[in-house]
Amino acid sequence: MTDGTIEFLGREDFQVKIRGHRIEPGEIEAALGTHPQVTCAAVLAQGENQKEKRLVAYVQTDLDAARAPHVLQEHLAELLPAYMLPAAYVRLDALPVTPNGKLDRKALPVPDLSSNATEAKHVAPSSATERKLATLWEEFLERTDIGVEDDFFSVGGDSLIAARLVLRIRKVFAQNLPLTSLFEHSTISRLARLLDSGTKTRDSDPAADMRGIATSELCRRAVLPRELSFGSSSTPWPGDKANIFLTGATGFLGAAILEALLEETDAHVFCMVRCKNERNGIQRLEDVFRERDIPTSLPGSRVTIVPGDLEKPFFGMERDQFVRLGAETQAIIHCGARVQYVYPYQRLETANVRGTIEALRLAGQGEHSPRFIHVSTSAVVSPAGADGTLVTDATPLEFPGEIPGGYAQTKWVAEHLVRQAGERGLDFMVFRPGTLWADSRTGFLNREDFPSRLVEACLAMGVAPDMHTEISILPVDTAARAIVALSTQPDADGRTWNLLNPTPVSFRSCIAALRDVADIHAIPYPQWREALARACTQNPDNRLAPLLPMMPPSLETMPAPSRWELTRLRDALKSAGISIPVPDAVFLTRCLQHLAPSFPETSNTSGE
Repeated sequence: MTDGTIEFLGREDFQVKIRGHRIEPGEIEAALGTHPQVTCAAVLAQGENQKEKRLVAYVQTDLDAARAPHVLQEHLAELLPAYMLPAAYVRLDALPVTPNGKLDRKALPVPDLSSNATEAKHVAPSSATERKLATLWEEFLERTDIGVEDDFFSVGGDSLIAARLVLRIRKVFAQNLPLTSLFEHSTISRLARLLDSGTKTRDSDPAADMRGIATSELCRRAVLPRELSFGSSSTPWPGDKANIFLTGATGFLGAAILEALLEETDAHVFCMVRCKNERNGIQRLEDVFRERDIPTSLPGSRVTIVPGDLEKPFFGMERDQFVRLGAETQAIIHCGARVQYVYPYQRLETANVRGTIEALRLAGQGEHSPRFIHVSTSAVVSPAGADGTLVTDATPLEFPGEIPGGYAQTKWVAEHLVRQAGERGLDFMVFRPGTLWADSRTGFLNREDFPSRLVEACLAMGVAPDMHTEISILPVDTAARAIVALSTQPDADGRTWNLLNPTPVSFRSCIAALRDVADIHAIPYPQWREALARACTQNPDNRLAPLLPMMPPSLETMPAPSRWELTRLRDALKSAGISIPVPDAVFLTRCLQHLAPSFPETSNTSGE
């Protein structure tokens, strides 16, 4: 408006489908509205047919017409995924409105997308390598309109498709293409040049996909915005009928935390869920509880759905709602994250780093700041034990060496931001879960995580790797109960808990327990990995394909597990009355019934 007020017009709840992605234009409009030189904005899908539809942004701004598209595209790229970026911008002195003062969408001009587009134009393949890659991309992405300059992840690709595609590329081109190559060369033209050159492909280790970044480099990315400040601590949680804001409530650990909150506290939980509305969100939570065989009901009097998104400013809420919610909250449990172990840092930063910044921003909205409970990962400090050093709760984040993998890197930066907020007065806690697996009571597990895929691979091939390493598996329900119990301690400010099983077990003992309930036997690790590689090469659609890049070629190249000091955790869990189940045959039988639904129930298993 003329007085400088930003007015959002036409924030209707409708979706458009662009290149296989469902998009709400209102989310893009809200992101545009965060730019200081945008007065108001509208976004439409323009094009004569579905194949030609592109997003067009109409903006009222004091930026000149030549600079506006580039400036605003850069701004949105910091806030939104690539598939939500407009293909064109139209600068207007004022957006047209109807006599009733509402946005007149029909009066918005249709631009010439061929000349005003900010996205890459469709370029057909020109070389034999490009044509082969284009055929593979179209097969795996189930599309026929892919150009050689289109980004794999912007046209429907994800980590699972990427893993399968790389295996097929290795077979077609007879080159050991690392999985990371598809992330670093994510267009057909760039990947074709890499394959034609043979650089880092013919002799590379296809398992070398967890690119490390030094903690000194990550430090430069871990800077909390100056404008974030925090009031004095609120009444220590738990208080009577405390309000708790929970992110990640539909996730594997987040749903278990919600269950523990409902069972162990009297708190009212505001669950942020990616959903259209509250009704849709409660349905999602109920589906998650039903799938996990969680007996706890979702009492409407104690659970409120907050539609939101980690990747959006203010979590996609209106500012007034965001401010009010932060002011009324006594505790924030930030468990939400985008978990993709093979994605590079840049593809996870928006959800995992900027999402944490928005959660911290929420904590600074009231006169009294809530307790901030941050769920990190043990991977942010486990490399500190690479030289045999014992890793403790007090091990600093800065240490010589690198953090491998984009997920761990984003969580390292996010934890650093939380600690900086603590230096500004925020009451915080950090929990670093290690390997979490199935629910100890029901055996429900996440079939997409590493432990589940490893067990599934062993069952499918009938063989398991003979490894002497120790593993520290913690059931997800135990981890959730621990987070709730330990975070309610009145003197918990600033505490860090490495959340792993204090009593690790050998991998061989787990395989021995698995042999009690399944027909498998152990073979040397190199032979097992070769068998896995053959299975994945013969059938790139194999569900086990994403597992292969995570497995080094030999035990000698496998990182040694870190040693953890967990005495304080063991004592704290004992005091809280929380026991840790042993992964015996009974436990594994429950798990296998979820991992392989046809797996028979076993009533006479050992370990009782």
